[in-house]
Amino acid sequence: MKIVIAVDSFKGSLSAVEACDVIEKGFLEEEPSLSIVKIPLADGGEGTTEIIARSCQGEFTACRVMGPLPEMEVTAGYVWIEKTKTAVVEMAAASGITLLTKKQLNPMLTTTYGTGQLILEALKRKPEQILLAVGGSATVDGGIGAAMAMGWQFLNKSGKSIKLGAEELGQINHIVEPRENFKPGICKVLCDVTSPLTGPLGAAHVFGPQKGADAAMVEVLDRNLRHVAELVKQELGIEIDTIAGAGAAGGLAAGAIAFFNAKLVGGIETIAEMVKLTERCTGADWVITGEGCFDCQSLRGKVVSGVIQCGLQANARIGVIAGNVNLDQVSYQKAGIHDVASCVKPGIDVEYAMANAKDILFQNARDFAKRNFE
Repeated sequence: MKIVIAVDSFKGSLSAVEACDVIEKGFLEEEPSLSIVKIPLADGGEGTTEIIARSCQGEFTACRVMGPLPEMEVTAGYVWIEKTKTAVVEMAAASGITLLTKKQLNPMLTTTYGTGQLILEALKRKPEQILLAVGGSATVDGGIGAAMAMGWQFLNKSGKSIKLGAEELGQINHIVEPRENFKPGICKVLCDVTSPLTGPLGAAHVFGPQKGADAAMVEVLDRNLRHVAELVKQELGIEIDTIAGAGAAGGLAAGAIAFFNAKLVGGIETIAEMVKLTERCTGADWVITGEGCFDCQSLRGKVVSGVIQCGLQANARIGVIAGNVNLDQVSYQKAGIHDVASCVKPGIDVEYAMANAKDILFQNARDFAKRNFE
């Protein structure tokens, strides 16, 4: 029996690689004869460069760049795939929320400048394609910081450059392009959200609070991003405000469209193609996917949704093993899923499950195998 294990990370407890290993161990403990294919995955969030490097023989190049706050310096990097001349940049490595303490969270001050520095380093390799993974950001600066690192200037009425962060975005009066810019089509943003740049469903309102913004700050951030969008349309002739997905990573996706000639692409779809997910699912009896929290969002552009599609194409049975399941049986069966296992059960709370993730996941994998593989 062929089993494909293709899971995302269990955020806060296990990486995708670790989760695949634990599930495999649990399955083999129950059924040693299984033929297992492990495919750790990501959808453009944290861990994307690691996944792509492992699956595509990528080379990691470390760089010292600015962190999420201007006074910070961090070691980040990008992955280079020589065969396809592709550079993969993960913004979370330079501008990610996990790099900050709770007290440091402040989207008025955080910047994507370090992400721009990573892109600049990657450009030295003369790539034919740059993939920008934008999940896990600490920023709501519309990608202005990244653009500044790439040579763009954003001047106030006095002709002086604004400071880094989102606080002064509303003061931008004029945009000065660099001498050189991306050729159209080279930069692709791996995006799994549909939020526009501004408004009730935009970057500030939806993602600002989790990055440290209070209600008043959210209004300022949204107003500043709207000002940037209006100026970009006026001076560059590019509409970024209403594009689905433009609000990803605090508007970095919008900034990439405006300043890097980027286009937005589905994160899991792009990565699935790179790791040959469909091909590797061929002939599988079961395709198992999972993540930390399995809910309705999992079926909309996330790793789980992408794996389900590939599994169904292969005529395999679909299983989900997750840290926590917040989806009813009718809903997941309607999506084509045959069986679901949750690490969080009555008597086991989330904190305990995360602290003992490997042991609990292992037991759930054993139980899943016992129910379905005999």
